[in-house]
Amino acid sequence: MVDGRLHRDLYGWALTMPLEVLWDDKGDFGRKVRDLTTEDIRTLLKAGPVQFVEADVGKRLRWVPESDRFDYWKAIKPNLFEDGKHHLDDYPNGFFLAASEWSGRQGETIVALEKHH
Repeated sequence: MVDGRLHRDLYGWALTMPLEVLWDDKGDFGRKVRDLTTEDIRTLLKAGPVQFVEADVGKRLRWVPESDRFDYWKAIKPNLFEDGKHHLDDYPNGFFLAASEWSGRQGETIVALEKHH
């Protein structure tokens, strides 16, 4: 079953990208601020808490616990989309992650990573 917003199904699985909204068990929320580069994410991590969320079509959003943010960042950094690297073969394991900054319910910083494979 698909809800009327068409960005996710009733079970919380992502249907389309790019993301137009974020969601969790409490419902839809979030406002996209900007697309991010590797350096932008480094700067955000140095500035304070960052919540990562990974989106993959056909799967639920994966919310990374804030306490795991640095380990997660280290693991995904090689797959972060870069200008000039437009082919999946340019990235480890044949996928890349397009990053964007979002503002959460209380203004918290969220980095959404959209998986392309």
